[in-house]
Amino acid sequence: MFIHGSVLIYIACKCTLYLTNRKKTKAVIPILTLCSITIAYLYTLNIANYLRDFTSYLIMYSWLFIECIPVYYFIAAFIRSKLGRTVK
Repeated sequence: MFIHGSVLIYIACKCTLYLTNRKKTKAVIPILTLCSITIAYLYTLNIANYLRDFTSYLIMYSWLFIECIPVYYFIAAFIRSKLGRTVK
């Protein structure tokens, strides 16, 4: 689980740097790590909130949408190839 969390923080850092057009990661990684630790700590205070939030249909459909992102890319590449444009 530690590696999974580290990868997610790394990806969030890369996305944040890309969206803000910055190059340095010195301040971004600690801020994202602190945010994730804070959220995890707040959920440990009340496990019932955690179960309610993560077993809701909204969260289930959100994760389903997120997990299917590679399929969306494949469909977009397939449509682009059928229209005659090359995919780079």
